[in-house]
Amino acid sequence: MAIAALSLLAMTAGTAAALRSLTSSQREIVLLSREFTLHGFATVICEVSLNTTLNSLSSSKRENAIVGRLTMVILRCQNGAAVVALNTPWNVKYKSIEGTLPNITAMRLEIERMQFRITGNLSCLLTFEMTGTQEVRNGTVGTLLGRPFSLRERSIREFCNNRETFEGEFAPMGGPITVRLA
Repeated sequence: MAIAALSLLAMTAGTAAALRSLTSSQREIVLLSREFTLHGFATVICEVSLNTTLNSLSSSKRENAIVGRLTMVILRCQNGAAVVALNTPWNVKYKSIEGTLPNITAMRLEIERMQFRITGNLSCLLTFEMTGTQEVRNGTVGTLLGRPFSLRERSIREFCNNRETFEGEFAPMGGPITVRLA
């Protein structure tokens, strides 16, 4: 009886330990949005690429762990507006997973210390943390959603109005990206 209890405990501990990290199939990840929209100071619609490099293919499943670095490339904006990403690369932090283990349905990620200068008729400087949810279907990473993205710790300068919001969807480029618990 004692041996059976120890065996069960060992199996349970092994399963719990195995679920402590996330493993990705790619280290370099590109997400593309055809319409990334800023509302507030002005409505600005841009085509944007998020270029992410993961620190490693296996990351700790620990809240606020830095899992990679992100450089945002603004490809083009409508209506003569210009948006410049400053202070890059930005840290990407793991926040949480959604779903019932071992089936992950989404990952929540945070990009810290994002900074943008938006210009048109006036100029606005925004600095903030942004959280979004990355879909996961059958282990394959899907769209990064933000309707709107959650912004916090905002620092607003110049002609911003402190009601700025970002929204958009970023689809993975360059083939499927898979993620699994390890």
